[in-house]
Amino acid sequence: MRERSLALYRQMSRMPWPRTYLGKIFFIAFVGTHIPLLGLLGYVAVAALPAEATLSILVAALLATVGGMLLTLGIQHGLMAPIIKTSEAMRAYMEEGVLPDLPRHYPDRAGRLMRDTQDLIRHLDRLMRLKNRLLGVVSHDVRTPLTTITMGTSILEEELAAQAPDVAAMQEIVAMIAQAAHFQKEMMDNLLGLARAEEPGFAINKTRTTVGEVLDQVRAHHELVAASKGIVFRVEANGAAALPLYTDRVKLEQVLGNLVSNALKFTPKGGTVELHATTTPDDLHLSVHDTGLGIPQEQQERLFEAFTQVHEVGTAAEKGTGLGLWISRLFTRLLGGNISVESTPGQGTTFSVALPRKAVERQE
Repeated sequence: MRERSLALYRQMSRMPWPRTYLGKIFFIAFVGTHIPLLGLLGYVAVAALPAEATLSILVAALLATVGGMLLTLGIQHGLMAPIIKTSEAMRAYMEEGVLPDLPRHYPDRAGRLMRDTQDLIRHLDRLMRLKNRLLGVVSHDVRTPLTTITMGTSILEEELAAQAPDVAAMQEIVAMIAQAAHFQKEMMDNLLGLARAEEPGFAINKTRTTVGEVLDQVRAHHELVAASKGIVFRVEANGAAALPLYTDRVKLEQVLGNLVSNALKFTPKGGTVELHATTTPDDLHLSVHDTGLGIPQEQQERLFEAFTQVHEVGTAAEKGTGLGLWISRLFTRLLGGNISVESTPGQGTTFSVALPRKAVERQE
């Protein structure tokens, strides 16, 4: 069907002259505007009109034809402007990386061409920048936990081969390996989440579960890391554990897992991280509170942007992909809820997820 619609264009493209697309349009316009003149010449030749009348008719027709042709060519040139402008914008982006600024408000097909080209190029540019950022993450940050795990296992092998292994040192190394593996898993989950978020038709996959099952899974994934860092990790359902859910359990667990992981990163030894679940008649509220020193106000405004690094005041500079909170907001919105943050310097940070119960409970 598409090839049939291009049949006339295919034939015109083979014309040796004029060679340019615009030249072909002007040539067709020239021929078209002269057909009436040729018809008139034929009529005058057959009608055998007096010479003076014939000359005056031909002159008038010729002037009208030339005027009409110039007017037609001028209008056609103007109508070709969207195609020319779109082509120039694409060329400038490909050769120089210049983002276009094509108009978006024209409703006809030429206007839609400019609008769609503008959207497509900006989308591609965003994906290219995202790819470059991901390559940077993969080439640098992904290697760090792998190096830690490799070094840790080597040291463990040496200790086990010794006459009197240092159990305390081995326990510290095991905890270090556990933290590195946890960081690696978190990073890979977020990278996969980011990649899948760009797929067409990305959606949620609902299954039956309960609030308690989700919280238990999050607890299981993080309690060892919390213990290794000397942080008290508490999970409280506040009577909501048995609440049945019909939602995307994997995405909900990743949302809470990212929030707990961030809290553990930026809470000093001896601190506390708490995961709470409460309900109201309309909503399910899930919150993660830590006793860190808080996030500066100027960082709170950008927390949920991709590749934004969180650095709480006074804590060690822990590295991450800067994707966890972005993924959490994306998944929370897909689940029908919203996520927010409250943080006061010196008083810790609380991330809250509010999910309407009608969005996460099965409607019979």
